[in-house]
Amino acid sequence: MLPRRSFRCAAAFAASLSFGLAPPAAAAPAAPSDTHEAAGLWASDSVLDLTAFERAVLARNPSYSAMAAAVREAEARADREGALDDPTIDAGLAPRSIGSEQVATGWRASISEPLLLFGQRGLRRRAASAGTDVARGRYETARLDLIHAARAAFYDDYHYEQVRSTALQTLEWMRRARTVALSRYASGSVPQQDVLAADVEISMLEHQAVAAERNRLLTESRIRALLHLDPLAPLPAPPDTLPLPDRDEARLMIMRSNERTRPELGAAEAEVKAWRARLALARRERLPGTRFGIGYDRTMTEPENRMLVMVSFEAPLSVGRHAAAEREAQAGLDGASARLEATRDELLRRITEASTQFEESMHELEVLRNGLLPATERALTASRAGYEAGRSSFDGLVRTVRDVLDARLEYHRTLASVNQSRADLERALGGPASPAGEERP
Repeated sequence: MLPRRSFRCAAAFAASLSFGLAPPAAAAPAAPSDTHEAAGLWASDSVLDLTAFERAVLARNPSYSAMAAAVREAEARADREGALDDPTIDAGLAPRSIGSEQVATGWRASISEPLLLFGQRGLRRRAASAGTDVARGRYETARLDLIHAARAAFYDDYHYEQVRSTALQTLEWMRRARTVALSRYASGSVPQQDVLAADVEISMLEHQAVAAERNRLLTESRIRALLHLDPLAPLPAPPDTLPLPDRDEARLMIMRSNERTRPELGAAEAEVKAWRARLALARRERLPGTRFGIGYDRTMTEPENRMLVMVSFEAPLSVGRHAAAEREAQAGLDGASARLEATRDELLRRITEASTQFEESMHELEVLRNGLLPATERALTASRAGYEAGRSSFDGLVRTVRDVLDARLEYHRTLASVNQSRADLERALGGPASPAGEERP
């Protein structure tokens, strides 16, 4: 979640003692911008687009590429476990028969293949296939986590830029107001306190602008890390506004959440299946292994005895080793089952928290748009009229303007928080859908 900050901004007169401050425009979807691929170069006048940003993160982030490679590795391992073992070829030669005049040269050759009759190879394949499903689930989880991290950085970037730009704009207003107050003080119409109050507010605004710029630089470092860019690579500017999420759409998404499989849950379930197959395999390993083959023994004098059909058995006499393997598999299954239940509980907790936070943020935004912002604007109008009529002080006018700007900054913070809460909700529900153009294994 974005940090809740109360920025105490101050302002006084606009240009030529114009006290009116236009209210912020109603939130609307940002204008579509050109799609940029994160290749390390951005147009100087471009605006960071969320969809293009998400797609670039998934295309360039090395941790995501590592998870994709892990899926391919698991698939190859499953193919290897399901394949037959290589055959064994044996050859022998009787050296004393070479060149002998009494007997022919003696030699023997055979080829054999292990054929497990009790389903051990199928259980190995089943365990490896479940391991592939685990890797796929972790890959999907990494995809959702990266998209969620990208959105959090995107909304933070917007928020701190709004704080910085508002502080700088207010700083310009306050400097003009100080000039007016200084001229009135010189003429003896206002006390020196008006000039001193303006100096205090100017210092506060300068500090606020510097702090917001520092926070935005930290956010840009997160964006560059997600994009695997050079620390000094230029980035597009954040958008001027954010879309207002649809509450009904979010509620429908929650109601239909059971239709979507969470990748964390799928990975946990696949891990349980893998350990079940390993436990069954550990029990089957107590049974003897078999090997079949054919051979030809030239050392036999009777031709009828030279062709051989061979069968061998691997005697599982190491009882302690097999018992330990079975205990290991049972413990692994118990742990995987516990992790599956813990994953279910965690998903339910995250969905509850995210949906509650989303509703609270939407309510807070409605209060700001329909209540606090209009109220502060009306209070500013009354304070301006009182100051012009000589019924109120400059300090009271500054406090009223500060309240207006605080409400606006709170509005921008809440707008970013609403979008972040929507992203948290989508992440808890197993979304969002893949950005257009994303290639997935």
